[in-house]
Amino acid sequence: AAGDASEDSYDIKRKSSATGTYASVGLPTTESFIDTTVVASTTYWYRVFAKNTNGTSIGSNVISVVAQ
Repeated sequence: AAGDASEDSYDIKRKSSATGTYASVGLPTTESFIDTTVVASTTYWYRVFAKNTNGTSIGSNVISVVAQ
């Protein structure tokens, strides 16, 4: 869970269509990530996975964002 001490890093996954395939866009070690590879006015879907020595969590809820 975000905010506890059990995760070592996160895997940020993004897709650019509702039926598309997720691809990793970053592996931050903090609970903050800025995606600098987006195209303005494009909708993206994101999921976050927490990672530690035991493996990778199930994905977070999906959020959709329109890039500015």
